[in-house]
Amino acid sequence: MGCGPLPVQVDTTPSGAYVYSDLQIVGRTPMQVRRDHLPIVVYLPGFVPIELTRGDVVRKRSANLALTPATPASSPERRPPPTTPVVLEDARHRAWTLTKTAIDAAHAGDCAAVRELETMIRETDRQIHGSVFAHELAIERCLAQSRLESPQ
Repeated sequence: MGCGPLPVQVDTTPSGAYVYSDLQIVGRTPMQVRRDHLPIVVYLPGFVPIELTRGDVVRKRSANLALTPATPASSPERRPPPTTPVVLEDARHRAWTLTKTAIDAAHAGDCAAVRELETMIRETDRQIHGSVFAHELAIERCLAQSRLESPQ
């Protein structure tokens, strides 16, 4: 019998998602992750990030995650950004939650909400802002559009 805990095989559909542990990219799916590296966040641009915790894989050797596309909201009207974000124990979790909201807003074409969320995300967790938020394609398009529309 081995000395340490068994690793968890992490697979995603589609494959090739980035796997983050402690805000550092540790690989891309499919891959094995040591249980002591959990929780992890699995993220692929254009899809909703998924957090995988130790509790999610108790007595399991693998996790097969179906990534959900970050699709535009069904309603075309403007959704206001959250005015009082839910206070969460973990700033990193809060930054991920805000990033998911920003992705949805970007896909809905609500660039004003994305700009407001950008400030909150940057203030909450600069690493999430720099490694995930700033590289999401829909958000990049939204922010580029906002820069073009704003007077110099």
